[in-house]
Amino acid sequence: MDLTALLDRIIAAIMEFLPRIAGGCAILLVGWLAGRLLARGLAEVVKRTGMERAFGRTVLGRALERSGMPLSKMVSVLTKVIIYIVAIFLALDTMGLGVFSTLMRSLVEYIPHLAAGLLIIVIGFIVTDFVGDTFLALLEEMRVAFARALTAILQIILYFIVITVALTVMKVDVSLLQSFANIIAWGVSVGTAVGLGIAFGWGLKDIVARNAGKFFESTLSVTQRVEAGLKLKEYEKKIKELEDTVKRQEDMIKEMKARREVEFKELERVVSDLDKKLSDIVKDTGTVKFSYGAYRIEVKDPARFPWTEVIIVLSNNGFRVTLERVDEKYLIEARPYIGG
Repeated sequence: MDLTALLDRIIAAIMEFLPRIAGGCAILLVGWLAGRLLARGLAEVVKRTGMERAFGRTVLGRALERSGMPLSKMVSVLTKVIIYIVAIFLALDTMGLGVFSTLMRSLVEYIPHLAAGLLIIVIGFIVTDFVGDTFLALLEEMRVAFARALTAILQIILYFIVITVALTVMKVDVSLLQSFANIIAWGVSVGTAVGLGIAFGWGLKDIVARNAGKFFESTLSVTQRVEAGLKLKEYEKKIKELEDTVKRQEDMIKEMKARREVEFKELERVVSDLDKKLSDIVKDTGTVKFSYGAYRIEVKDPARFPWTEVIIVLSNNGFRVTLERVDEKYLIEARPYIGG
């Protein structure tokens, strides 16, 4: 009887627990379906609204994309995990498993904080990059030096603020970050002071550099003018030498012309001893022969032969001059001119 009663109690307990198991399984199945559908829907919303593209331009977005986890996929995974956790919590509560139910309750209560923190990070990073791009464009438009460095510093500060706020919403202890923020604040203050000092120093350096540049430019200009003056004097000297040379050449030409005029006048005179005159003029460039009242002159060296002088002397002394070529030689014949 005792065994029968024990079996009856076991069967009764199982029969009493079966509906709870069935209810828990049903909740898990519904949670699984709901998680998949809702995750897919939210992923499409993230893609179609452009949030994924905007987040992909941020530092965190680029890092997630390189790791194969774009924003839409991350939202899908987180949605599934959250819904699955809620479904498991409800299933355990339905089954009456109090120990696990308490743990899952704590986890479910934390889910809104986690979701809010992640949403703050996503939106905060998007806004930070937008502010950074706008700030950079403004600085570049104003032609501010070190625009990119200033923009990077601003973005780092905003990222730090976003992460701190998100972790606070997630109920994460941020006291260490606050200490780190104090250190950064001191560092920024000291860095700013040093930067201003360096900037002031560099400013003075630029002024000195500009003035030094002007000084060297003026010195170089003076040096160039001196060199140009020296070269000009040298050129003037050479020009003077050329002018003197030209003048000497002109004087020589005038002298030669005067001498030639005298020589021509001398050649134009009627001479008493024409044989001697012709021999003196021709010399070794030819041979002069006189026969039957006529002169026959054979030219030996045409290049050196005094053609003009011979013809002028003969013409002015009453001879008709003819020139012919015989056996590869030039012959000048001069016969007395008979008028009429």
